[in-house]
Amino acid sequence: MSGNATKRIILLSHDRWPSCCRLPKALSQAGFEVAVIASANDPINLSTFIAERYVLPQNLRNLNEHLSFIAGCCLDSKTDFLMACDETSISLLSMLYDGIKDSDDPDKQAIKNLIICSKGNPDYYDHAISKHLSVELAYEVGIRTPEQQLCENTNDLHSFAGEYGYPIVLKREHGAAGVFVRICENQQEAETEYHALSQSGEVIAQRYIEGKPAMANAACYDGKMLACAVFIKEECHPDFKGPSAVVRTIDHPEMFEATKKFTTHVDYSGIISLDFMLDENNNAYFIECNPRPTPVSHLGFVTGTDLFMALYTTLSGEDYQPKKFEEKLIALFPKELARDPQSLHLETAYHDIPEDEPELEKFLLSTLKPK
Repeated sequence: MSGNATKRIILLSHDRWPSCCRLPKALSQAGFEVAVIASANDPINLSTFIAERYVLPQNLRNLNEHLSFIAGCCLDSKTDFLMACDETSISLLSMLYDGIKDSDDPDKQAIKNLIICSKGNPDYYDHAISKHLSVELAYEVGIRTPEQQLCENTNDLHSFAGEYGYPIVLKREHGAAGVFVRICENQQEAETEYHALSQSGEVIAQRYIEGKPAMANAACYDGKMLACAVFIKEECHPDFKGPSAVVRTIDHPEMFEATKKFTTHVDYSGIISLDFMLDENNNAYFIECNPRPTPVSHLGFVTGTDLFMALYTTLSGEDYQPKKFEEKLIALFPKELARDPQSLHLETAYHDIPEDEPELEKFLLSTLKPK
């Protein structure tokens, strides 16, 4: 890390997720100087809280040139921290680390150390992005998880369903936003969905937990959990497997402690979100991990637990103290509008509209699909 008084963070954006547009403001208000690596047409560039933009060239010929560009940006900016906004960016940072980890070159050593500072222990990079391995790891450290099996064929699928019954959950080994998750009510559905999912990756069968989806968002540094905000998903869109539309902050010690146990074990650094299912007895089952910011990560000014402030103060050598817990109901913009333009939540909950960034607000509204 540099010795500058103001800490500099680089955001890597490749998948053009609209929710990532909200990160620069929250990071800037926490104290960071924010730089962004993204394509010229990435919507993250609509944020007015970016100090420097590194535009991904269109003429990059291969992966090595892409990784070299990212490395060059890190050296040029003397950055203190890297934050991957999406799965593609997470994978690229892991590839960059793998390519330079054994080098004696001082510049490559500096980038390697920056990646470790920003992502944590490299031994667990694969575990964090794997739905199968992350659940296995959680189980090993004593966190409640549903039974699961990596299915290599339909015989594995039938065996799992025979033991645990229907419905079952099928999901692809890698994915985001619930896109590759299916709830199967019977054998015919399971076989159909298995064949569809297995065309593009390994498939996991998981015991279905009846209940409510929830998540724990945390900021960590060098294996220490600095702050954690726990949410229950009151509404999701386009269905209950999809991204949050309305969330409520909750006090749930089991989820808090499970997140602390998981992030400590993997020596994690950065922002992370652990997904859970809460059953009828309020027991939390860990179902997967997102080693990146999620659409609620910027909401510290509402929840009182500011993950980015926790990270900034720690990098500055200070301690962070969250505010006393208060339950908050938050409608995410524009997800709740997309789910139901007449929703009562838009009147009763805090509606997270970026009114001070009109171009960003206009863009986010443009993503709404007509009913």
